Amino acid sequence: MNNLLTEKDFIKIGHTGGLHGYDGSVHLILDEAFKSVLDRDQRFIYYLENGMFVPRFIRVWNSDKSKISFERITVREEARGLTDQDVYLRKHDLPDSMPNAHETDFQPWNLLDGYQLWDVSTDTLTGAIESVEEYPGGWMMEVNKENRSESLLVPLAEPLIDRIDEENRVLYMRLPMGLEEL
Repeated sequence: MNNLLTEKDFIKIGHTGGLHGYDGSVHLILDEAFKSVLDRDQRFIYYLENGMFVPRFIRVWNSDKSKISFERITVREEARGLTDQDVYLRKHDLPDSMPNAHETDFQPWNLLDGYQLWDVSTDTLTGAIESVEEYPGGWMMEVNKENRSESLLVPLAEPLIDRIDEENRVLYMRLPMGLEEL
């Protein structure tokens, strides 16, 4: 029986930026969907090194400063190799409360299914997000809009996102002009 962990067992949760201070800390930028996942109880995150997922044991995680430091890395020079890298968690380690967290096709944008889409440019409700799909050109949302027979395809590009209200399940975006005429 093969119990080796493979790429399908992991999910990218963000990436590291530059160095932070002289104690071996780096900036950790988490994707929006995973900001609440990494907490004080998390013992390690994974880096992809030479085709293998390698755990790095967390010494200190300061979410307020987006600063993380690891065991056995105590000086700036040792941490340099950990900058500008994607970071991962095992899907098995994600909270059960995350929808689809343990499915192999989980993407963080899937969490937007069922949200309302609000256009901040016109200050109007566009419709309900039915699904989020990856197209060759990027991520697209299918939005059910009243008085329209077909779903509206809306590009899910971070520069268009104004904010996400998780409590009320509303995605606020600046939609491109003329999008509804397509």
